[in-house]
Amino acid sequence: MKRRQFISLSGKALATLYGMQFFDLNRNLAQAAVKRDKKMFIIFLRGGMDGLSVAPSVKNLEIITSRRGSMYDGAQYTSMVSQSGYQNILRIHKELSIVNSGGVAIFPHAGSMNSTKSHFEQMNFIEGGDASKVLGTGYLARAMSAENGLTSVVVGDTRPYSLNGADPLVVRSVANLESALLVRNMDTLIAPAINGEDFGVQERLRFMSSVDDGETCRAGDKYCISSKGAADSLKKAKISVNSDSPFELAAALSASTLSPQIITMDMGGWDIHSDGKNRMVELLKELNSSLTLLKNGLISRNLWDKSVVVVMSEFGRTINLNGAGGLDHGRGGLMFALGGKVQASTNTAFTNDWGFASGDMQEQGPSQCFAVKTDYRDVVANILIDHLGFSQAQVVGTAAGAVFPGHTSYRRPNIIRS
Repeated sequence: MKRRQFISLSGKALATLYGMQFFDLNRNLAQAAVKRDKKMFIIFLRGGMDGLSVAPSVKNLEIITSRRGSMYDGAQYTSMVSQSGYQNILRIHKELSIVNSGGVAIFPHAGSMNSTKSHFEQMNFIEGGDASKVLGTGYLARAMSAENGLTSVVVGDTRPYSLNGADPLVVRSVANLESALLVRNMDTLIAPAINGEDFGVQERLRFMSSVDDGETCRAGDKYCISSKGAADSLKKAKISVNSDSPFELAAALSASTLSPQIITMDMGGWDIHSDGKNRMVELLKELNSSLTLLKNGLISRNLWDKSVVVVMSEFGRTINLNGAGGLDHGRGGLMFALGGKVQASTNTAFTNDWGFASGDMQEQGPSQCFAVKTDYRDVVANILIDHLGFSQAQVVGTAAGAVFPGHTSYRRPNIIRS
């Protein structure tokens, strides 16, 4: 096979996958990168995170200890010196030390205003963005529709319902990153054989980049790529990461040629119905190391001040331990945000610690849990408006296509510093 023919067929075979032109890394993505370089990461802790185990308050620590017994050990907690405005100083579990490193806003009693305790129903209500019904689209998909040019990436195995109605790039691992960047394929690319030989993406690119420009492309051959184009694209596709962590991959992707503004990730395992203390410690260690990788990756790419990382779950847990030393499904949980421009909420409506007054509680007996006092939509809306630059009308209210339709009682936590 002649060199010129190989190059043309190589480009054509890759270009026809999913109807995408080879190496057209989506001009809209490049335009979006110029338009908006700020990032929002949504980390969903699936299973129902017990926020009370993560950040109890000084005042209520004795009450909580008496209710949970062996779940608590004062040596596991340290004061949150970086926070201000809370009625009682919060303590943070030492395994989540990143939360005490500054640039954080914490919201006890946070969650969906829908009262279901079903994992799947509550996730659909939260990710659909409506408190009363499951919508056909997710709130992040509506955000992308409301503001042209936004792009999104899912890091992990499954596209979340919050992006239902959008077409995000799904990157499962470092191994399929190169293919995903080059062809925007949602699965690992299996390059078709040419003349009986299999050529991977890198091999094709290296071959193309070694060919002189004058010999590479014939006039009018839209699939043929110049050697310079191949070399540039190979360089862009090479994203260096030091581990298999999806959190480090997310940091790398945020600085890639895709330049996404919305990045979603999942972390499961938070449905702790037994052995609560030991399992919580292990989960918090994993979460802390993962968030640290993400933060350090963004700092090294000069993106920390341009990023807000939201950590949330579908609901909280019961206050009392069950018979297996675990915690059952509750309501009000913990939500927090991290970022170079994030600050503790300056709105006192959002700075209440866990309280044990009747208005703070829901249900009685073994099922007693905290009520939801912070609507998660207020926190996300604050970030969309003050960080990503949406208008309030695009995000909340009655306008058609609003990110959170029907949410007419928006309260601004004010967690983004100018």
